[in-house]
Amino acid sequence: MISIVQQIKKCSVSDALKYLSQFVDFYKAPVKKTIKEKSENYRIIKIQEIRHPALVDYLKSRKVLEQKDLVKEIHYQLGGKQGFGIGFQNNSKGFEIRNAYSKICLGKKDITLIQSEIKHTEIVLFEGFFDYLTFRNLEQDNTPSCDYLVLNSTAMFFKAEEILRGYDKILLFLDNDNNGVTLKTKIKNLYPNVEDCSLIFQDCKDLNEWWQLQNRFI
Repeated sequence: MISIVQQIKKCSVSDALKYLSQFVDFYKAPVKKTIKEKSENYRIIKIQEIRHPALVDYLKSRKVLEQKDLVKEIHYQLGGKQGFGIGFQNNSKGFEIRNAYSKICLGKKDITLIQSEIKHTEIVLFEGFFDYLTFRNLEQDNTPSCDYLVLNSTAMFFKAEEILRGYDKILLFLDNDNNGVTLKTKIKNLYPNVEDCSLIFQDCKDLNEWWQLQNRFI
């Protein structure tokens, strides 16, 4: 849909999103509880494509199953117990792990920068990888239209500061909570070429929550 609007309107991704937002009804959703991230000795047992029914169902519930090739199924041992989840690798080869019941990081915490061979002048900034998967759904195109940077935590922004200076335009898709709002303000003060695209999900916590609401009957 976004790519179609871009072709018709001859506009940027953010302008296309703003155009689409006028046709969308916004709804509030309950805040979900998550388990705090923790760091312990761990061992990765297996890395494979997403196959486990529980993880497939979880991706379906988050409305991003179409992007399952961008993540991995990780089986691990942590604190003497075994577990598994959806893994998203960061720049330090650590993994952000998510499932319906837990939210952890295995290995060193870091950002995830995703670039293609084509040099892009725009970069899209996300807090979490489910927002990145959601954005790729919205693009509906296997060819990336920009570069992507996932912070994996607002605390990791210091690792992104120099990277962002290399782009003509920075599109923000940060959460609408206190941390997200604070970081948006900081980024706008640091760079002259920032566009806050949270307008499209202004009544939701983040882009993925908004996307779930739009597809709740599918």
